[in-house]
Amino acid sequence: MNKVIKFKSDFKSTPEYKEEIELILRKIAEFEVELSTIIVNLATTGKWKEWSDSIQAGESFAFTEEMLKDTGDENVDDLTFLMDELIRVKTKIETRFVGKISF
Repeated sequence: MNKVIKFKSDFKSTPEYKEEIELILRKIAEFEVELSTIIVNLATTGKWKEWSDSIQAGESFAFTEEMLKDTGDENVDDLTFLMDELIRVKTKIETRFVGKISF
């Protein structure tokens, strides 16, 4: 005879679930930083290489989201789309757990 497993209907309130969500959000935040670096590196070795090569060592430059969405490189475009989706999903998860998790 088979056993019937009753799944918890309030699984979201368990400490294990909340810990897993916290871990996922931390990993998403880490990947967001890594993906930003990937996007900038690709843009500055491709379409923006000439400009990048003209920048003096030690100088800093703040790239905007709008700039990265307007490089003219379809690979950079796809990666910025991925970033937008990543942020959208992260925000949805955070919204569901506002006040329920702590970092």
